[in-house]
Amino acid sequence: MKRRIWRYGIIHAVALSSLLASGLVASSAGAAVGAPSAARAVHASGTATSINVKWVRPASVGTSAIRDYVVTSRPSARSCTTKTTTCVVRGLNPGSSYTFSVVAKNGIGASTPATSNRVVVAKAGAYFRSQVAVFDVTSSVAETAISNAQTTTQEQSASQELTVSFDLFIDSLNLEKWPTNTAPDMASFISATRQLATDTVTSLGASTASAAAEDFDTLQGVTNKTVLDEANVLVDLGYPLPIIAPTTTVPTSAPLATAQTIHDFFGDPVSVTATQLVDPATAASGSGLADSGYRFVAVELTINNPGTATVNGNANYSLTITGSDGQAYSADYGTVSDCTNFTYGDFVLPATDSATGCVVFELPTSVTVQSVQFTLAPSYLDTAEWAS
Repeated sequence: MKRRIWRYGIIHAVALSSLLASGLVASSAGAAVGAPSAARAVHASGTATSINVKWVRPASVGTSAIRDYVVTSRPSARSCTTKTTTCVVRGLNPGSSYTFSVVAKNGIGASTPATSNRVVVAKAGAYFRSQVAVFDVTSSVAETAISNAQTTTQEQSASQELTVSFDLFIDSLNLEKWPTNTAPDMASFISATRQLATDTVTSLGASTASAAAEDFDTLQGVTNKTVLDEANVLVDLGYPLPIIAPTTTVPTSAPLATAQTIHDFFGDPVSVTATQLVDPATAASGSGLADSGYRFVAVELTINNPGTATVNGNANYSLTITGSDGQAYSADYGTVSDCTNFTYGDFVLPATDSATGCVVFELPTSVTVQSVQFTLAPSYLDTAEWAS
């Protein structure tokens, strides 16, 4: 299939080159009387196989309005047509150097070609990594501004900058024509990134503590998916797997209060201890009561970072309870008087730091706790388990 596409590309390019050559011969004596003058300030930019070309309208439109502009690459004769003053030329060859000509057309004829600067098209992998690097910087700046905001106006402004950072990153990925083997994982990565942007803004705007805790939980899930999708894309593009391989070992249950070591996506260790199981737990003042036929159960965790890199996650997302009915129960986001919750379930631990907090569950009164599990990425990373 690749050979057919390649052959088609050559044939198509030759055909377009012939058409272009005939057009150049016809216009070599200059534009027809009444045709537009040449476009001005033609500029090509981008490092993807799709290059964005911009220009300024001709000084004279001629004797009738401009109908459209045709942009053509040299070499390869890839082209695009537009009625505006910007156009994206797609299907260019990674590693090749191009210039682009712009021809303005009205009802009388075509202008003489105006030529752009020369650009070199990067390979798909280099382009992807460069866009990720740019996004890492712009999003980090916006997140820092949000953290440092002193007023609602400053926070809203920084949040808008973060949204713009996400939008530009997604646009840069949509600009590229990705290799066939990469396209499905790239589509999944773009979708996850778009959801990450939505969930980030939602979590920042949460109006109550319980809503914020639930939003942070959701945010952790889509963050994990984004990490996995990005890793798949990089492998598709020929790079080594940037995170550790999936863990297939079945966890071994340990008694409560036993410290167990698990890992994050980059292999950094995390020591986790389920220090106590409070069953039943008492709803804190101001917190809602358990539903009829249900009770609150709280698990207190101590999370320690024995490594040298910062580790982070969300305890509400990471911790589950398996009941005597065989079902897995996730966090309820309530508060109890028996212990203090993590802040929205979130934890960020620099090297040698630790944090202690509670995760609250709501279980049917007829169901007992069989075991407690903690993992930073379900079905991928290793899991700590404690028997009740």
